[in-house]
Formats: sequence, structure tokens, C-alpha cells
Amino acid sequence: MRTSTRGSRNGRRLALGLAGCLAAAALAQPAYADPGPDGSAQPFVTPIGTKAPGAGQHVAAFADVLGDTAGDVLPLVADTVSALGEGHGYAGQKVNPGTRSIDLYWKGAVPADVSAYLADNGRGVKVNVHRTAAFTREEGKAAASRVTRSDLAKSADISSASVNHDGTGITLQMAGKAPGAQLRKEIAAVAGVDAGNVSYEENVGRIKNLATRANDSAPWYGGGRIVVNGFVCSTGFAALSSGSGRLLTANHCDPEADNTVYDGGGTAIATGANVYAYPSIDSQSIDPSASPATSARIYVGAWDSSSSASVKSWASNNTGDAVCSGGASTGTHCGSITDDAVTLSGLNGGWYVRARGSGAYMAGGGDSGGPIYRTVSGGVQARGTLIAGYTASATSCGAHNPDSNPTCYDDIVYLPISVALNSWGYSLEVE
Repeated sequence: MRTSTRGSRNGRRLALGLAGCLAAAALAQPAYADPGPDGSAQPFVTPIGTKAPGAGQHVAAFADVLGDTAGDVLPLVADTVSALGEGHGYAGQKVNPGTRSIDLYWKGAVPADVSAYLADNGRGVKVNVHRTAAFTREEGKAAASRVTRSDLAKSADISSASVNHDGTGITLQMAGKAPGAQLRKEIAAVAGVDAGNVSYEENVGRIKNLATRANDSAPWYGGGRIVVNGFVCSTGFAALSSGSGRLLTANHCDPEADNTVYDGGGTAIATGANVYAYPSIDSQSIDPSASPATSARIYVGAWDSSSSASVKSWASNNTGDAVCSGGASTGTHCGSITDDAVTLSGLNGGWYVRARGSGAYMAGGGDSGGPIYRTVSGGVQARGTLIAGYTASATSCGAHNPDSNPTCYDDIVYLPISVALNSWGYSLEVE
């Protein structure tokens, strides 16, 4: 049995406010409404509305939700900018932590409220505005979605599609070589853009689900090992449903969501009757039988670590952000976001996030469902749950849980925490 260093049990609710509606940058098209876990039709992300509120309202709302711990205000400013710009020409942005700056890309004229905020964001963050975008973020996501939902996605061996953060078009991640001239024309026609606005990234491999820490105990933490019907995965973050604790993980760990979930030591966490699936975003909710059920902490460090960190807040994801993964099979690995608007074949939405490790790899088999986070003052900031890795980045693993023989990946994809929380109607459990 692995011992655990426990923190405070008094988790407080973090309401899913405006930031949660914005972080996923959902398309406002009816096609993205999907049956919820209870079978009712619902959108994944609450629509923003047609008129952007004033910058002051956004700053107050984000400050309440995200806080300003450790003075890490880049996510706050980035979210405010995307909030003001959604539906008004916003194309994307790249955060630069090293210089405390943001490169912002826009299509057309920048609205007055955005310009006012950029002139004085009150946070000391320099925002460089580039009015060079050919497409807004919504237009790029729509184009990417048309490709991944088409028959060409399979026949051309397209693994995923991402929206270029500079608004120049979309990039398709190919399992093998880039297509020839004729097929490129067909793909561009499906996307509804010129062929010159579609770029290709060759030989990334296919999407590989990372399903295969050792032995947690109630109240359950994120980053712990779970075993379901012979498959090993990881828990992500604890969330609250009407005040009751839930554990988030990946749906592909148990597609039918009807099997008992065990921890790494064989203790039952929940029966199949208390496991719920959201397959169209590869998310799963576990309702533990223990009370208290969950804790606002995640395991950090090596796969056999007993160290944990407090979950303080959550934030959206932007290209250039530093993030870490913390699955139970291989432990903690860190890197940075390379794409913040990825569309995956077989899943709804254009909000998935791609990250690459700064070391040998970012995650491995058995880490699926595990937490993706950023370190902040006093703990961690939730960013998402791990879904998969690109097979072309496969490599051997270093230290890992010895009861499995995982393959590791340097190039991963994850579901943003904002999309998971809003889809389920949950709030993040924080300390």
C-alpha cells in the first residue's frame, strides 16, 4: 500500500463562471450541441452572447475565478482578451511567459473596448497586436471540424486538425506523408478555404489512447491509479456535483461505463452503476461510494510518490503555456502547449489541446485520464485531462510502475478542464 501525504479535507467550490464559458472557445453552431450524460440535448460550452461586455466586467469576473496567485497574470489577461474578442475578429494568441507578453492576432478592425483594454490591462502584460489574420478563431474551428468529420479524414489518414494561432488557416496532422496536389484541393474544398490556407504536418502517427499512482485511498486524489475491466488509467481532478465529490477521467478507459472502478491496490472506488460517460469528448465521471468521496489535491512527482499538491484554481489554455502531466503510470512530466485549438476525428469540438514535453517524453500508457496542470503559488492550476499521444512521438519510458510495460509519448493531446466541467455541469473542487 502506498502511503499518502494528506492536506486539508475542506475543499471549497470554485464556481464555473465566465472564464469557463470562454476557455474552450466553442463554436456557436448547432452541430456542436450533443446529448448530455442524461440523454438531453445540450451545448458543451455556454454561448458567450453577441455583445461583449466591457473590459472591466471581464477583469472582475476572471479575478474572482482565477485569482492572481503567484502574480501569474498571463492567463487572466489572455482570457480577458479572448472574451472581448470572441465573435469580433479574434483569431488567436501566443503567450510568452519569459517576456511576460502576448502576441495577439486579429482579423479586421480591433473593437474599441478591446483597444482600451490592450492600452491598459492593469497587469503589466505587454500585448503585441497583429492585424494580419485571414480567419477568426470561429472560422478556423469550423474549417477544421468540416475536415475531421468528413470521409476524407479516414481515407487521407488525417489524425487531427488544429487552428493556427496566428489566424492563417488550419494545420492537419497526418499519420504519414502529406497528400498530393489533387487530394489537397479536395481537402481544401471540404474545409471551405483556399488550399494555401491548409498546412500539413507529416508523420505524426495516429492518435493512441494512453490506457493501461499506485494505490490511493478515500477521499480520492487526482493522479491516482485506477483499474477498470483489466485496463489501467489515472484519475484527473476532483469535481463537485451539487456539493458531492466526483472524479474525472477519460471515457476510453471504460467505454461502456458499466464496470466497477478499483484503485491500484484492488479497493473498489465505485460500482458500474455510479460511473457515467460523455463519449463525444472522451470524458468520464466516477461517483465514489466513500464519504467524503474526493479531495482537492493531486499526486505529484514520480509514479510511486506520496507527495501531493493542492488544487487552487483552473484556467484556459494558450499556445506557449507551460504545463505538466501527472498520470499514475509514469508520474510528472512537463512541457508546453503547441496548439490550443485541435479537432480530433471521432470527438466533438475544436477545443482539444496539444502539448510537447521538454524532456524525453510527456506521458505514457496508463496515464490516460490523468491531470494536466500548471504549477502556481501554493499548489497547482487545473488545465485538463489526458486523452492520447501521437504515435510518431513514441519512445521508451524511464521510471514507471513496474506492473506494466508502457510506451511513452512526447506529443500528447488533452481535454480542457473548462470543457469537462461545463459539459458535466460540475465545479472544480479546490482548496
